[in-house]
Amino acid sequence: MAKSYVTLSELAEALNLSKQLVKIVVSGQGDEFGISKITQETIIKKAQELGFEYPEKYLYYKSEIRSVSFLTSPYLNCFYLELFELLRKKFIKENINFLIQFIDNNNNEKKLISFLLKSKISAVIIDINYFDEAIYDLFKSEDIITIQILNEIKYTNVSFIGIDCEKMMNEVLNYIIDKGHKKIAFINYTNNNSMNLINFIIYKKILEEKDLYNEYYYRSYDQENYFAEILKFLRECKAYKVMPTCIIVPDENAVLKLFDACKELKITIPSQLSVFSLFDSKIFNYLNPQITSVSMPVITMANKIYEYILKELRTTKKDEYINLKMEANLILRSSVLQTSK
Repeated sequence: MAKSYVTLSELAEALNLSKQLVKIVVSGQGDEFGISKITQETIIKKAQELGFEYPEKYLYYKSEIRSVSFLTSPYLNCFYLELFELLRKKFIKENINFLIQFIDNNNNEKKLISFLLKSKISAVIIDINYFDEAIYDLFKSEDIITIQILNEIKYTNVSFIGIDCEKMMNEVLNYIIDKGHKKIAFINYTNNNSMNLINFIIYKKILEEKDLYNEYYYRSYDQENYFAEILKFLRECKAYKVMPTCIIVPDENAVLKLFDACKELKITIPSQLSVFSLFDSKIFNYLNPQITSVSMPVITMANKIYEYILKELRTTKKDEYINLKMEANLILRSSVLQTSK
């Protein structure tokens, strides 16, 4: 290719425009990046006047390999598997790597952040809530696009695309209360940060409406020991005659282990114990009883996350941080029984 008479910087200076903007247009991607026709025509006309020829080394977007990292707790369920796969398929079409990092409170944050920076991550999707604001400031200083999902973080430099957890849990609790349940337990996973907010919301509502509840139990167990621990919990509840009438669990993995524990203790679901799952699963349609749960808008969430990251990667002027809350839907099946109010 013949040598350009002027450099890209000289062309941008002659136009009094940013080098990055000129780079997008002369690489033939003005329409893709939403650059106006008038601006594109002005840049191309000036480039022709100055004899500028576009060298391959300036290929801008599609020639670069970028990476998006998903940071989450090491607890997989159907929702996350589907979300991961939807995002992976979308980003790979754009020549963007999609990485998953499983972390918990015992991870060294400095090592994790160092890895992300060295890996030249373009965007992070975060499903944990114990990073302090300094971590998000670091992402911002490195021009890393940052999105929080499921648990909203009140930082000014973080976009949120996820579920309105408070509204969701109010609907869940109102449904359970309307069924007459006053003794409720939430059996979580230890270090499952995406669920810690859920416990806070439940506890807050119970404090506000004490007359509606007799007992609320919160327990969290390691996923590996979940069956043994929930078996122990239920056995103690039976022994001391403080059995909850409804148990809320995180997902299908917890449901299956709860079913096994109830079978061993001869506790019948739902006549003796109602069960509610915070994440839906197709397997719930094949259990007896079928499990009442919450269906997350996983396809919409994946689309919104993908669209926002792609737009931020393709623009020279970053958008304002967004706060997009989506609604989850209750899937009413047969595992929450009506009791006497």
